[in-house]
Amino acid sequence: MIVSIDEYLPATFDRETLKDLQKYFDIHIMQSSDIQCQMWFENLYHVAKHDIGIAHCINQHQSSRNSLAAVDKLNFDYREKLGCFSVYHDIDTVQVKNSQISGIKNWISSIHQADYLVCKVGHHSDPDRCLVFLNLDVVDYQIDDNEYDPIGLKIARPMRIILESQPLPDECILHQGSFLEQDAQNIILSFLKYGFLTNFLGCTVGLYHAVNDISNQKRYQLDFQLEEIALQLEILKQSWQNNFEMSRADKLDRSYWRWHDTQYNLTKKCLTDLLKLVIEVGGSRFYDSKNKFSQRFRDALVWSSHGKSYYEQILLTKNENFFTLF
Repeated sequence: MIVSIDEYLPATFDRETLKDLQKYFDIHIMQSSDIQCQMWFENLYHVAKHDIGIAHCINQHQSSRNSLAAVDKLNFDYREKLGCFSVYHDIDTVQVKNSQISGIKNWISSIHQADYLVCKVGHHSDPDRCLVFLNLDVVDYQIDDNEYDPIGLKIARPMRIILESQPLPDECILHQGSFLEQDAQNIILSFLKYGFLTNFLGCTVGLYHAVNDISNQKRYQLDFQLEEIALQLEILKQSWQNNFEMSRADKLDRSYWRWHDTQYNLTKKCLTDLLKLVIEVGGSRFYDSKNKFSQRFRDALVWSSHGKSYYEQILLTKNENFFTLF
């Protein structure tokens, strides 16, 4: 049974941290109650307000555990092994063929310290790709950390691995075709997506509080601008809380994606507006690499670039006919 995180704030994310995080985040996606899962997301929100990089790593670690739990292969303790997770990206070249895995897998946080990786990869006979488990103590691989060096999110800095004709036993393919029930696939994905939305909201609220504190200290008289943003955040938080069932959805239908994309787009827009305000009033402290305000700003700036840009996302949502007012 996990408990509310209250005042605890992790300083980093590694194997040692897992020992402290266990009592707040150790759940089983297929067995834990809705109340426990809801507390999990409340705890994630608490961490995201403090450090979005750590919160992202927690969500990815949980996604790797969820993938194993869905096929009844989660046979180790929360703090025993550190996992990482990555969806398929268009720039990936990694592929499974003839019981071997080869290629490059991009955009993986925590890979440099992980015990295992769960990721979506290409498959020579399956256009829908497959989900695989890689024991990093057994697989021979190389880490490339030179591809991407963001100005923020250092704790969750994504890297890529290079695999060359490594054996992949059948039991390491967690999902291919009908191997995993569709409902279980959707539960894993909806939990991951709700975690992303939780982190977006927490990151934005955390930055809001930092800017509000500075405004009060400097007497910038930004009451109207900040109250506008606060109102948007209150609405977004209520939507996030009232739609918790979306984190356990086993049917990702049109209504699910309409809610998800609306929540995602509006939170990204709110964060973008807040970042603009920081640039206008933040001053030098937000550009000093040794200043705690700068770290929060740079983390939020990098996090705001997650996925597609706000402009691209709006066009995509419109093209999918998710807007119902027109």
